[in-house]
Amino acid sequence: MADDGDTRPGGTGLSGKFRDDRPLLFLLLGIALFQVVTMPAFFYPGDNFAPRAAAVNLLTTGDIGIEPSARPELESFLRQKGQYFFERDGSGRLYSKYGIGNTLLCLPPLLADRLTGGDLGFQNNAASLLIWLNLWSIVLTLLATVFIYRIVSLYTDRSLIRIGFILVLWYTTFAWYYLRSPSLEIYQVVPFLGFIFHLLASLRAREGEAPGASAEAPAEAPAGASAEAPAGASAEASAGASAEEVDPRFGGHLLRAGLWLGALVLVKLFFIILVPVVWIFALSAGRKSDPLKERLRGNLSETRIRALIRPLVIPTVVIVVAVLLVNQIKFGSPFNSGYGQWLGADGQSHDRFAFSYLVPAVSSFLFRPGNANIFIHAPSLLVALFGLPAFLRRNRSEALFLLAVSAVIFLGVIPFSSWAGEWCYGPRYLLPIVLIGTLPRIEVGEWLLRAPRRIAAPITITVGAVLFWSFSMQVRINSLHYFTFHRTQAFFAPFQNPDISAYYGGLFHRGILHRDLIRSRERRGEFPPAAILRELVPPEGRGEVERALLPVLHEAVRPNFLLLLRPGR
Repeated sequence: MADDGDTRPGGTGLSGKFRDDRPLLFLLLGIALFQVVTMPAFFYPGDNFAPRAAAVNLLTTGDIGIEPSARPELESFLRQKGQYFFERDGSGRLYSKYGIGNTLLCLPPLLADRLTGGDLGFQNNAASLLIWLNLWSIVLTLLATVFIYRIVSLYTDRSLIRIGFILVLWYTTFAWYYLRSPSLEIYQVVPFLGFIFHLLASLRAREGEAPGASAEAPAEAPAGASAEAPAGASAEASAGASAEEVDPRFGGHLLRAGLWLGALVLVKLFFIILVPVVWIFALSAGRKSDPLKERLRGNLSETRIRALIRPLVIPTVVIVVAVLLVNQIKFGSPFNSGYGQWLGADGQSHDRFAFSYLVPAVSSFLFRPGNANIFIHAPSLLVALFGLPAFLRRNRSEALFLLAVSAVIFLGVIPFSSWAGEWCYGPRYLLPIVLIGTLPRIEVGEWLLRAPRRIAAPITITVGAVLFWSFSMQVRINSLHYFTFHRTQAFFAPFQNPDISAYYGGLFHRGILHRDLIRSRERRGEFPPAAILRELVPPEGRGEVERALLPVLHEAVRPNFLLLLRPGR
């Protein structure tokens, strides 16, 4: 899905000769090296096993359905029916309940491992496979970086801001955890960003104005932005398209946005709720100077509707048909999503939607400290709030689109029974919001570069301190096993000590627990729950408790860096 045109201010297009993108090349090289050095040392337990098992079965048998004879190898993932696999009634065949896109994206590392002498077994936990999974995550991270760079380039020509934006996004938020871990979230990031970039580019092409220009006055253009039209398009082409025509740039980007959205939906069905958003903004797109009513009238004309069939209608039909077809093949019905078999203790579906989840979800995501708070795990979102008014003023239709996407995702998550993401780090279901919600930070960066030093310096230092704290938390989180919090908490839970419960329940950020464990590993302090337990147990029983505790702590403090650190004593 390469691009021939360019929607960046003064750019040449990333599919060209990279003439103006040497900073991007250096950035990609730096990120690649950093991601290699910090590759995880552990497989990620849980959801990702099911699509990987389906991919193994596809490579060995040519079928995504796993025969019942393989159940013994999958026993640990079949203890709760429907948790990881959908079991077809009658045949007993097992299908990954996750999107078919996940299965397909598992193929490259599995093929690479097989071609280099690895085993194609369901329970393959060989170091070689882990390395290939890590390398595949790095490839996807670099692709995501290219798309983020393209998106940011729509709003600034400054390489400093482009690179700074990406580094802050990747390494001071919980995004880094999901970029490096061999889980399923990384498979959503690239198609989501591809969809966002091309939809933004289509809206800009339809407006027919210079990137970043305001409808009110040319003076509103962001600092550093070029006043030139996108490369490959003449001023006449930008200004002369009639309401009955589809600008080829608009149609091309809209078509690519639809294809990326289709890929995203095949990875995770949830994102099909974005299809109406595409239609709303495609049909309301137009010049900034035209009233919304006039835009709608022109876009709904018979001629223009016919012109929109290829870039808008066809991708939508393909997405819907593909989803229905995959559901029929995997789950026996086009309207079965595969998520209904996993039942809770109350006999109800574990994955369900209800209004009763709204208040706890909203309060946890936005206000209460803890693992679900989006601002604690992505503090750059707070910075973005200060840039939002200027971002809205300069890029109104694009900003409204980004807000609409964020709002739809948020409203789709908060009534979900597993809104917190189960065993995870940070509000993982809100990761897409973080990816696009921090874009108004660009306005803040531009303002700081123009502001007097006496004003900009203290603000920059304050923001930098917060971001550095967040970066340190990400380093600590990624230094230990993904589920360290849950595993250590499970050990201490049977003691039912209120002080230990208060420690786990009162964590502002789980990076604090990792910090305490790392200090205990380095003999710079004792892990607080262990110290509490030591005082709680009578002297004669401490030896037995310590013998049970030591293996737990030993496993908890093992470094999760394959190359950077080696597990010590």
